[in-house]
Amino acid sequence: MPERAEYLVIHNDFESLMAAMMVACASAAQGLETSVFFSFWGVNLLRGDRPREGEPKPKLTIIHRLFRWMMPRGASRQPLSKMHFGGMGKSMMLSSMREQNIMTLEQLIDSAVESGVKFKMCTMSMNIMGIHKRDIVELPNIEFAGVASFVGGASMADVSMVF
Repeated sequence: MPERAEYLVIHNDFESLMAAMMVACASAAQGLETSVFFSFWGVNLLRGDRPREGEPKPKLTIIHRLFRWMMPRGASRQPLSKMHFGGMGKSMMLSSMREQNIMTLEQLIDSAVESGVKFKMCTMSMNIMGIHKRDIVELPNIEFAGVASFVGGASMADVSMVF
């Protein structure tokens, strides 16, 4: 029986994020120690609307300001990878999900937190895009780590996937 699962999220399209959170929740429900490492575009899932209390306000370059302005922030703002059509495709998908009683991305994140899934934020990706700890939602299970943390976790995991 597997004991550990380590997942890498590098995309921020809605369906990849849904799949990652569903698989993470299912892994935790089956008793696996589960970690999700968010890198590159994946870090946008956990960007919050309000800054974290107590974190310093960093100076940002023009490139970082542009990155931050162009990237969608939070679970509700992530687009579909195909057939987004200015949000109409995503609205249709969300409607279909509601009809079938499928959990929303926000609910899956909450479920993962309740299940003890660890969220690891790639500090290198955050630095590249001008995202700081101050920008990430406050959850009890968030860690800030480098790529070596993912590699170490994945090398010890029984299950490892990329989304």
